[in-house]
Parts: sequence; structure tokens; C-alpha cells
Amino acid sequence: MASLLEQNSIGPIPQDERHGRPRDLFFVWFGANMFLITVVTGGLGTTVFGLNFWSTVTAIVAGLLIGGLFMALHAAQGPVLGVPQMIQSRGQFGSRGATVIVIVVIVMYMGWFASNAVVGGQALHSLIPGISVGLGVVLLTATNIVVAVIGYRMVHLVMRAGTIILGGGFLISLVLTLTSGQVSAPVLAQGDFSWAGFFSVLSISALWAVAYAPYVSDYSRYLPAKTGPKPAFWATYAGIGIGSALPMVLGALIGSLIQGDDVVAGLLAVIGPFGIFLLWAAVMFSGLSNAMNLYGATLCSITLVQTFAERFIPRARGRAVIAILLGILAMILGVGGSDNFLVLLVDLIGLMFFVITPWTAINLMDYYVVRRGHYEVDEFFKRDGGIYGRWNKAAMTCYAVGLLVQIPFLASTVYTGPFTEAMSGVDISWLVGLAVTCPLYYLLVRSSSTPKSSIASADRKGAAL
Repeated sequence: MASLLEQNSIGPIPQDERHGRPRDLFFVWFGANMFLITVVTGGLGTTVFGLNFWSTVTAIVAGLLIGGLFMALHAAQGPVLGVPQMIQSRGQFGSRGATVIVIVVIVMYMGWFASNAVVGGQALHSLIPGISVGLGVVLLTATNIVVAVIGYRMVHLVMRAGTIILGGGFLISLVLTLTSGQVSAPVLAQGDFSWAGFFSVLSISALWAVAYAPYVSDYSRYLPAKTGPKPAFWATYAGIGIGSALPMVLGALIGSLIQGDDVVAGLLAVIGPFGIFLLWAAVMFSGLSNAMNLYGATLCSITLVQTFAERFIPRARGRAVIAILLGILAMILGVGGSDNFLVLLVDLIGLMFFVITPWTAINLMDYYVVRRGHYEVDEFFKRDGGIYGRWNKAAMTCYAVGLLVQIPFLASTVYTGPFTEAMSGVDISWLVGLAVTCPLYYLLVRSSSTPKSSIASADRKGAAL
């Protein structure tokens, strides 16, 4: 049993344990989107925001191209540094400063896990009415815990299977829908275009990809160090783009055909008997692949504790215990949040965009522009933060500013900023966040005394890209 479990957690992956090829990342990020929740998200444009099919698809594709670019740029960090994404964030924020981001990402992981579990529970309930949505969430959580406990190799295996089985299933569903006799030019054109709706769908799609940025190095850190940045980037970019677009476009199409907002029920009604296979495949896959979120939350939780306990880098058993505890907590969240699901989903996506945007800007600017890919990995694990310190004031200041400048441009059910109201509800907060954070971080970090030693080291050794 011990040999089955992944032995590493957050420590650097030794060179003799590195394996895999860049194309493996395509399957990871394609499979990561083979959820019914991706179909539901694609349907938001034609159901919640009232757009027509063509406007929705345009917004989806544009958002994925933009968001996928930022997300895929993180892919090169794993092979070069050999550590999880949040450990690498200590190079920008310092050992203590990074805890702010780590906590945010743990909340994000748990929210995604609970959301996926709810959709899976609903699907299981529709297949077996005797199983309540809550019980379905419990059952699916249990299987995901098993995958997360086994670890990295099992997650890769599950994602490859999902790419083949559910990727094919969603493609067949799209063909069946298009040939069902219900699709016509007037149906696809129905809906009222609004810039607010268009940019909301674009933002949601972009965030769908950007939200995976904290995951990326977790699944590329075992690749050999000689893996080039371009192969890793393109495999990741293609996987996230195609893997997200397929179910999202399907969801947008179904949303155009139905009355109401139950996209999953509408899909099953349109594709007929094939829907039973698709639903069972989706339920079985969600019982395995949602482990990505649990695995990431586990690594982040270990990272959080290790910040204050330098020697705490657990192996298989310790990682398994933490995964089980987090799985139980996520299960409780899923059962408790199954009622107002669509509203919670939209708000969760908006919140994640708000907090992830300045982080990804800082991380990428630091990696590609400031330090050019060179870090002293051993320094990440020192109690005092090593050459990166406990707190990087430049990064923390920039992150705070990146959050603050977004507030006037936010649009959600909780809060709508004054500039958003003036622009008829169009949410451009993430664009403002990126536009301000990237140049500000470069200026602040170059004028700060905190990172000088590591920057000088990067300048001497050149890019590791």
C-alpha cells in the first residue's frame, strides 16, 4: 500500500524521481474541465445573462484565450523549480507574506470542490432518485478522497481517462444536439445583447482558466528539469482552452433551447437515451477527478503549516490525513450549499477573479521579468524566508493596491462598484487589476532593498526559461 501512495508533498522533487512528457499536461487540463459544472457555466450566458448563442460563444472563446494565456505561463515553473505553485509564491511574497495568498487559494479549492460535488450529487440523484443530493455529495467526496490520498500519478491517470471518455461524450452530445431538429437560426439568435452580459461571460470564462493558475505547477513539478517552457506552455494552453470550450459551448447551446436555467436537465432531454451514459460517466468521473481540488488544498494546507513549523514536510501518511480532513470539511460545505447553487457559483467565480488577478500578475512578472526564472529553491523552506525574507513589502503593497483598484469596477450580487453602475453593469475589474499590478510590481520590486540579492543572482545567471 505504501508504494501505491505518492511519497512527496511540498518538498522539491529530486531529479531521479522526475518523469513524464509535456503532452501529459494537455490531458490534465483537458480532463480538468470534464465536469457538468463546466456545461452549467457555459449556459450562464444564454440563461442568466440573456445573451444569444453567438454572443455567448464569442465571449467564451475570447475569455478562454485571454485567461488561458496567463494560466499556461505558470506551466514552465514546475519543471524548473520542482515545487508546488504556492511554495514558489514565497519567492515573491516572502515566507509569511505568501500565507495570505495560500489561505485565499485554500478557500478557492474548497469552494470549487463543494461546487463540483453539488453538481455531481444532483446528477446522481437524477439517476437514482432514492439517493438524495446530500447523500450523493457524501458518496462522491469519499471516492475523491481516495484519489487525492493516492496522489499525483492517480490524478494524472484519472484526467487522461476523463479526456477520452467524457471528452468523447460531450462531443457526441454536441453533435446530437445540433442534429436534434431543435436548433435553428432563429433559436440561436434569440436573446438580447448587452455589453454587461457579454463582458460578464467573457470575465467568467477568463477566470475559469485563470483560477487554475494556483494549480499549474502542482501538476508539472514532476516533469524533468530539461522540459522546455514552450512545450509545457502550449500543452497547457491547448488543454485548458479546448477542454473548457467544448462543454461550455455545449452548455450555451442547451441554454438557448430551454426555458429556465436547469442546463443539465435540458441537456438530458435533448440528447435522449445517450444522456443516461453521459450522466453516469459524468457522475463516475466527478467521483474521481474533483480530487484535483482536494489534492491542491492539501498541498496548500501543508504549505501553510510549514511556514511556522520549518521541519513539517510530511510524507504519504501525513498528507493522507490532511486530505481526509479537508475532504470531510468540503463535503459539509457541499451539502450545506446545495440549495441556491447558481447564485453561489456566480459569486464564487467573481470572488476568485478579484483575489487571484493581482497574485497571478505579481507571480508572472517576478518569474519572467524580474528574476527571469531563477530562484534559490532551498531558501523557500527556511523559517526566516532565507534571501526572500518573511515579508516582501513590495509584493504585499502591490497585492493590496491590486485588490483596491478593482473595487470600484466590481459587479456581483454582494457589491456593485460606482464605475460599474456608470458602465451599465460591465465588470472590468480584472482588467484594471492586471493593468495596474504588472507595472506597479516591477517598479516597486526594483526600488526595494528586500529582493536585491536574489535579483542580482538572477541577473548573473540569466534566464532559466
